[in-house]
Amino acid sequence: MKILKILGRIIAFVVAYIAVSTGVKYWFDSREGDAAIDTLNQIIDEALEQNPNATGIDASEAVRQASADKAGELVASQTTDAQKRAVAIDTFGGFLYVNLITRPEYCRQFGVELTSFVDAFIAAHEEEIGIAESNGVNFDKLYSNPDYARVMNETGRRAIEIGMQGLQQEYGLTGTESCQVFNEAADEMAREMHLSVAQPDIYSAMRL
Repeated sequence: MKILKILGRIIAFVVAYIAVSTGVKYWFDSREGDAAIDTLNQIIDEALEQNPNATGIDASEAVRQASADKAGELVASQTTDAQKRAVAIDTFGGFLYVNLITRPEYCRQFGVELTSFVDAFIAAHEEEIGIAESNGVNFDKLYSNPDYARVMNETGRRAIEIGMQGLQQEYGLTGTESCQVFNEAADEMAREMHLSVAQPDIYSAMRL
């Protein structure tokens, strides 16, 4: 498996999570999970409709760009640094969820446990997790909220599938092989997918 080649373009496949976070932010504001799910699906649908011939990496990149733009707009629309930081932490929470919970659940269907990747991902984002916790966010409690989990599971699964299927199409991998990449190059994956790389605006806003 050409892991280094895959790593060179991995970002386009794996950060559709930002759209998920946009939907979750809407849910925090309205307390209506269905509206959040609709918002997320609309972002994905519009991105794909605007790129009707896109497959593989191109489809993933279209979704990534559209959702990244939405996340950046959310931060920019806030008035104070505290508000911008809160939105960024919300976004990071969705980012963390889909990589620690949704992606492993996706890979479990192929008999792959993403233990190494999850450990590496947590270690790579230790500082960001600390910032969130210092701002009163308890991710264990948040992720156990059934309403939050429902929104994340219904929307995050679609975003993850787009990315993972794009990875499989681009490199001719099976579902099992695409998941194994995340364990075989766990540290490299965690670095390539770090928040500072995937969404620098969110990374910076967390530190306001």
